[in-house]
Amino acid sequence: MSSDLGFAYDPLETLELTEAYMRWPIPEPPAETEAHVVYERATRGDIAAVTELASAYHFGRRGVAHDYQLAFQLYQRAAHAGDVRAMWLLGGMYAGGYPTLP
Repeated sequence: MSSDLGFAYDPLETLELTEAYMRWPIPEPPAETEAHVVYERATRGDIAAVTELASAYHFGRRGVAHDYQLAFQLYQRAAHAGDVRAMWLLGGMYAGGYPTLP
């Protein structure tokens, strides 16, 4: 299928890639944290919850410590699924120097 993008674009192929990308397991935060409630929603396919969980790791909130690598991966996952907030926050990580952060 051609598009105005100047290359072939097949939305069904993109959907298949997104579904495969969404199947990798999300690491479970400790049960006593607020992040665990968000994790439960994320594992049921709530893309906004994936972004919210990424934000928790990015900023060290909801009872979890900073984990820039996990935050980056979760933002990527949500961005690939179409979450605009995740795209924006992922862009912020790039602008701030990630993945070169310590």
